[in-house]
Amino acid sequence: MNILIVNDSGFEQTVMENTVKELGYHAKSCDEYSAVNFVKKERPDIVLVNLHMKETCGDFMIEKLKNIHQQGKFVLTSSSQDKLADKKELSAVDEILTTPADGTEIKKLIETLKNDN
Repeated sequence: MNILIVNDSGFEQTVMENTVKELGYHAKSCDEYSAVNFVKKERPDIVLVNLHMKETCGDFMIEKLKNIHQQGKFVLTSSSQDKLADKKELSAVDEILTTPADGTEIKKLIETLKNDN
């Protein structure tokens, strides 16, 4: 299971990537500028995309990435639970995750997405 974390915060990238790796999954991270090329090349199973980034919003990024990689599962992440709830209805967003999230929450999310196939 390959998981990509898209976030413009290096700290948040590191925390999420380490948590995913501790759960036994293969994880990489990048910012919004590298995400399109990464998804084209690597075709990750799950992509975790932060809602608020410097020059884009995560929901728009997910729409773009989903057009490139329809088989991937896309999760919108944010610490703003209210804003995430509004975005859950978007067709390109498979799941939402309120951050910070612990390993138990992330594992449950990954297992749910794996079982959706």
